[in-house]
Amino acid sequence: MSIEAIIIRHRLRWSGHVVRMDETRLPRQILFSELPAGKRPRGRPLKRYKDQLKQTLQKTNIDVKTLETIARDRPLWRRTIHEGSDHFERMRREEAEEKRQRRKATAALPPALATIFCDLCPRLFRARIGLISHKRAFHPS
Repeated sequence: MSIEAIIIRHRLRWSGHVVRMDETRLPRQILFSELPAGKRPRGRPLKRYKDQLKQTLQKTNIDVKTLETIARDRPLWRRTIHEGSDHFERMRREEAEEKRQRRKATAALPPALATIFCDLCPRLFRARIGLISHKRAFHPS
């Protein structure tokens, strides 16, 4: 299991604890409240814990709207957390494998597609940036 999946499990476990807390408890008030006053900094606002939790719920395929009802039932919430983190881990591995296959397919292109030549040596390049790096490293001016 990846570190990210472990962090997701812990984050979801903690959110379940907070949802089950009494409404007078400070962690619950902070999670479900809005600031009454204050100014936001310019630009994109920083992510809050609530925003990160929503993103985690989406990654684990858990419906945000049913969070409170599922979290109230502890065995169901525990099972949902494990299923969600397993789903996340499967998707992460599939995406990594697809990325690896794309990278391998690109590396397996025939040398005939390498159309940029170094004017100082017989080396061929697929991209202009490769030629620039090569000249900087092997043919400094």
